[in-house]
Amino acid sequence: MAELCPNFLQDPTEYASAEAYWRRLWDGLVRLTGQWGEWEAPWLRTTFANGTPFRDGDPIFSAISAARGLGVRIVQHEQGDGGLQPKLWIDRFGDEEDGVVRVLVISCALSEYSANCARDLILSWMVAGKVQLCREGEGPAKVLLPKPQPSRVPVPVPA
Repeated sequence: MAELCPNFLQDPTEYASAEAYWRRLWDGLVRLTGQWGEWEAPWLRTTFANGTPFRDGDPIFSAISAARGLGVRIVQHEQGDGGLQPKLWIDRFGDEEDGVVRVLVISCALSEYSANCARDLILSWMVAGKVQLCREGEGPAKVLLPKPQPSRVPVPVPA
């Protein structure tokens, strides 16, 4: 499992490649689910007030569906900071007065493996508004995907 864009924090071109990778993955999921117009991406700011990019990987990608109160935030880190196994949690953004958004946060180094895991997690979040995991034996947990609609097609893997 080789890390993709391993120098993204030091190389602006590699950072842009990583951002584009996540965006292609997202665009494929939006097409798959037919949720055009339901999501705004990017959602969270990734630049300082003067326009200089953060380029710290948090977030490398974000999206929000304000109408559904759902958000997605991808935090990309270097492999040494946690390996390639994605970590996830649900965060809350906002308040009762302005509206609370439940945010699926996925933290990982970018690899084909972690992107595939993230894709399944995000797909479940977009379709069902939740993520279900199961563990079989000693291996990593697997995402239980919502039952697909008859008109759905497999998720393409970004190039």
